[in-house]
Amino acid sequence: MFDADQNRSVRAAFSSGLLPEVSKHTKQRVAAWGLAQRTAAGQTVAFEIEKLEPLAEHPIMPVREIAGIAP
Repeated sequence: MFDADQNRSVRAAFSSGLLPEVSKHTKQRVAAWGLAQRTAAGQTVAFEIEKLEPLAEHPIMPVREIAGIAP
């Protein structure tokens, strides 16, 4: 899982009942709700996913597919 606010990846876990939903949204941007584990400084280090909601209809394109588009 990627935390856009911190610009870094975060370890994520979810219950087995949520596996179909997680699998359905693999390689898509999603909003995730759940419980965050944070350091004393407030940095998120782990997240337990309870709910997902897709943010985009299309999966994110790999960089290799868009390289060279910008002038």
